[in-house]
Amino acid sequence: MPKTTKNRHKTVKNQKAKPAAAPAVKKTAPAATTPADARQTRRFVRIEVSSPVSFVPFRLPLAGPVDVSQICNGRVLNISGGGLLLETSAWVEPADYMLLRIGLFENCHLERVVARVKRMESTGSGECLLGVEFLTREMLNQLAAELPNGYLPSETGAFDEKLRELLSRQIFAKKSTSGPDQSSR
Repeated sequence: MPKTTKNRHKTVKNQKAKPAAAPAVKKTAPAATTPADARQTRRFVRIEVSSPVSFVPFRLPLAGPVDVSQICNGRVLNISGGGLLLETSAWVEPADYMLLRIGLFENCHLERVVARVKRMESTGSGECLLGVEFLTREMLNQLAAELPNGYLPSETGAFDEKLRELLSRQIFAKKSTSGPDQSSR
């Protein structure tokens, strides 16, 4: 039974103190607080560009060799060592492939590089945005193994490590010469 003591102002009951409940801790993953933090999670540095691109889309399974005369055009919006974002009026579906032809920088030309469409999004104005991933040598070898001989043009190339290094050097050189305030234009 608790003891009652008299205080000058009021009567107080002395009771055993109950342990306070531990405060609930809400576990959350650290969130990116700024766009710069969000960019840090990317594997490759992206650079904004505005460069013409032509491409030949194709879908598996192929009924015959890729028809390189079926050229579509668009504009590269940004590029990295792993892929690019392009705007085009051609309707290409995710999981489709394409042969790309891009002249980005003075000494860096990409021709007949195979890429795979990872995402497609309509802009609402008849154009669409395509996020494409460059195929590595291993990925291209796997694709070629699934196709009959001669279905891909003989000049078809992969975005192999040497080409990736060349493009990365060009991107970093362009980014360093354009300055931080011009890279967002």
